[in-house]
Amino acid sequence: MKYRRLPAGAGKLPAHPPAGSRRYLLRRLRVAPDEAAPILRRALARFLARPLMAPMLRGWYGLDASSTDADYLARASEHPMFELKPIGAWPAEASTDLSNHEPEGRAA
Repeated sequence: MKYRRLPAGAGKLPAHPPAGSRRYLLRRLRVAPDEAAPILRRALARFLARPLMAPMLRGWYGLDASSTDADYLARASEHPMFELKPIGAWPAEASTDLSNHEPEGRAA
């Protein structure tokens, strides 16, 4: 599965996605901090082991190689994590402006 980084709070997707890519409508589900903490630990582990990356992560997240589970839980509470789930194929005629899109299952 490919992942694509979007700016935080972005209401629009790129008008012209890379050739061969597929577009999906996504539902964003917030991951609870107690579930996000181990994910954050695994995601940052290889970067904390690198001498050039570790100081940046200490500055951004306040974490280092000796950080405890409680430290990761505190950072996960401050830095929300979301799971993206497809809710359907992107209609060919749909606009790329999602600022007014309401996910399925929620009242407008």
